Amino acid sequence: MHAPRIVSLDHCDPAMSELIHATQMLAYAQEAALLNVEHFPPLERRPADVRSCAERFLGAFLGDGLVGAVSIGLEREPQQLNIASLVVAPTYQRRGIGRLLLAAALNECRGSVVTVSTGANNAPALALYAGFGFVECDRRTVGPQALPLVKLLRPSARPPVAAILRPATLAGADAIFDTHRDAMRTLCAGAYTEAQLRVWFEGCTPAMYRSAIEASQVWLAEVDGAALGFVGFVPGEVTLLFVRSSAAGRGLGRQLFALGLERARAGFDGDLTVVATRNSRGFYEAHGFEALEVQSFVRGDPAVHFEVIRMQQWPLALRSA
Repeated sequence: MHAPRIVSLDHCDPAMSELIHATQMLAYAQEAALLNVEHFPPLERRPADVRSCAERFLGAFLGDGLVGAVSIGLEREPQQLNIASLVVAPTYQRRGIGRLLLAAALNECRGSVVTVSTGANNAPALALYAGFGFVECDRRTVGPQALPLVKLLRPSARPPVAAILRPATLAGADAIFDTHRDAMRTLCAGAYTEAQLRVWFEGCTPAMYRSAIEASQVWLAEVDGAALGFVGFVPGEVTLLFVRSSAAGRGLGRQLFALGLERARAGFDGDLTVVATRNSRGFYEAHGFEALEVQSFVRGDPAVHFEVIRMQQWPLALRSA
């Protein structure tokens, strides 16, 4: 599949408003079914509502066909913008188009706090937004069926972290474990259920990193002696990459990942791989990785299943094309 073109849309144009509306209705009907609701307010919108709204629209085109759209509006709070709508036609979902649209919209919003609302039970949407640094800030219900909605917020860009990167030692295993748990419980909260997050580390201790630390395959990122992130690697794969929520969105993950890639590539001639949590998929796609397969593992008693995504870096010839 060719990469979609992301372009600005003139939603005031009657023909374009019809195209946007048609794409929205397909996606909203699917979302209503996912949420198991009969009354879904977005389905009541008309082409005239698209034309009259005070929003900016971006669209994704494959060939001449509009396959997705995102719109940006003003929030009630000053210096805040809102992702008012984000839709991809059902036929074209699971191809990364939603991520491309969201990334383009956030680029338009750079420097501003950004909010978005979605169904509290819309797991795919929650995972997408979590992967771009959104965190929950409010919950409410709407409509006669009391549809639960969650409001998410993405802070404006914060100054980069000036961290020291160094090989981990066994004395730092506790700090790595704490960082790992903090990242999972906060940054992954929208991508996995509370039950999954509760048992993710069941039976685990800091000793789980011992062999990797002794093999010099874990590096720490520290500021004033406090661990804020870490990366693990073996030849051909970055095995672990986690950053504390307090340092998220400040470039530390990119620093650690660059180091992990360099170490994983040393003496290895093949394509590099990673195993991504649901919320981190967008991060790795932005670094030239694509999904190979969804994998699962089981923890807890009773058993709780988890999904992760095995991803592979595109060959250099494709990444530089």
